Amino acid sequence: MLTVIVIMGIIMGIGIPAVTNLMKSGGLSSATRQVHNALTLARQCAITQRVYARVVFAFGTPSTLNPQDMLYRTYAVMYKNAGVWQYISKWEYLPVGAVFLKTVPGGGLGALDDNTSSLLQQGSLPFPIPGYPANVGTLAYIEFTPTGAATPFSASVGSSTLAITEGFMPSSGTPTPTSKTTAGLLVNVATLTVDNIVGHIKVTRP
Repeated sequence: MLTVIVIMGIIMGIGIPAVTNLMKSGGLSSATRQVHNALTLARQCAITQRVYARVVFAFGTPSTLNPQDMLYRTYAVMYKNAGVWQYISKWEYLPVGAVFLKTVPGGGLGALDDNTSSLLQQGSLPFPIPGYPANVGTLAYIEFTPTGAATPFSASVGSSTLAITEGFMPSSGTPTPTSKTTAGLLVNVATLTVDNIVGHIKVTRP
């Protein structure tokens, strides 16, 4: 019996980390598919309804946002109707173990970057949470025009870039990636790049 228990303990000790890593990788893949689908939905809405449509992200909202765990973990689809931005989807969460990052175009994916160098942002967008003010300040977004093209990030950097990696959102601050090397480089990350000319959505995994 003792021998069997020891063998079972060894197997569990080996198997649990492997299963955990597999679940993390599966969560990142699922998160990437979800966001890709949301971007595709926004683009289709823009084309079929002849409107501007966006996927918005809770990046730039105030630190007082409640619930705090929406930061860097949620997204939604909006469109502009009669000059007013309205939601066509509810706010969705990434799978547990996956978080958004912002990346610097052409700058690689090294240490965690938290800046405005890859996504457009706009203030005073409606944020439909019961008991929360109608406007919360700033949300990051990727926008599609009625032709299906994406709104350029800037004159010099046309494409918008979004990254998702394994990690978690602490009670305050910015996301904490869990898939880093000892040198501090991200290991398991998915990058979605939206071309501003035709609106093509490209997914890159290392």
